[in-house]
Amino acid sequence: MAKGLITVVCLSVLIGSASGTLAQQIAPVIPQPVPVPAAPNPPAATTAPKAALIPIRVDILLQRQKGTEKLSSLPYTLRGTVGNRLSLRLGSNVPISQGTNVTYQAIGDNFDCRTTALADGRYQLDLTVDDSSLADSGDALTAPTFKAPVIRSYVVTTTLILRDGETVQANVATDKVSGETITAQVTLTVLK
Repeated sequence: MAKGLITVVCLSVLIGSASGTLAQQIAPVIPQPVPVPAAPNPPAATTAPKAALIPIRVDILLQRQKGTEKLSSLPYTLRGTVGNRLSLRLGSNVPISQGTNVTYQAIGDNFDCRTTALADGRYQLDLTVDDSSLADSGDALTAPTFKAPVIRSYVVTTTLILRDGETVQANVATDKVSGETITAQVTLTVLK
């Protein structure tokens, strides 16, 4: 490491008496380089060990049924690492006519989750599921007098505590209009 230099400039005031008079003389002193001691060598760069990235897979199964009849069973998988946000967007834009204007409404599935490792080996999973779809033509609101499509919506935000490989039923809800029940099952898997 090179040594730095600081330049010092001093003014000297000399007060003396020459022939009984007070004389004041100001003279610059020639700048002299003053060596600055080198800083001690810093300790070798040490970095805290990075937390190991823990790869995970989150499986979500959305099931719809009416009574005992299974209407649909849709699996979704998100992969990532513990501590990072995982998102999945899947859907379509449906045209909706309003007189002479046409607007588009997004329908489909949106998933957002973040996993945190807990001290006891379990994982906290913060999850939001947003599922929207067109209602079947047999639903009460899609009668011939009602021309616009009816869009069903299911949104749940929850926090789950899971062990590696554990599956839980995150939510069950029943649609008031159609009588359909939607269930969300979630499985967290730590990938080796």
